[in-house]
Amino acid sequence: MVSMSLQHSMGFSALDNGVALIPFAGISVFAMLAVRRMSRFIVKNLHVSISAGFAISALGHLFLSLGTNAASFVETILPGLSLLAVGNMIAITASTNEVYRDVPPGHRGIAAALTYVFRMMFQSLGMALMVSAAKGDLNVASVPLQSFANSYRIGAGICMLGVLVTITTLRRQSPALLAENA
Repeated sequence: MVSMSLQHSMGFSALDNGVALIPFAGISVFAMLAVRRMSRFIVKNLHVSISAGFAISALGHLFLSLGTNAASFVETILPGLSLLAVGNMIAITASTNEVYRDVPPGHRGIAAALTYVFRMMFQSLGMALMVSAAKGDLNVASVPLQSFANSYRIGAGICMLGVLVTITTLRRQSPALLAENA
């Protein structure tokens, strides 16, 4: 969505768009390294970690929805992207640990593949909902930036649904698992 809004609303060329998204990639790498350093905390607190990751991502989407009132990349788009990068890294790492919790080592490859496939399916569905919420024809060169606000709000809602599902469905970890991961 950000890429489309940069090109269709803010007039970025394809090259400018790619360069503008480099900070997102850099922040994602930094967040991944930070999350890796915190892996023991994350594994011991999966409920909190997954929920926090989704909540931070929701804040990123909300920030992006508010940023559609102004056309400053640094003041509006970059902070939202930064929150998305951090939230996504926390949520993905923690949820992957949850998936692997009860999977025997010999079956982790198939678990990883299924996790990836389902993540891509749900991301595609979420993206389809977000694109359909954008007011305006995305095939034209210029779409008002405000047209993307509802799309970002839907993204925030999907993330908050992730928080709700996490809180209501994840079971507490057994003391044996906590001792094993300590």
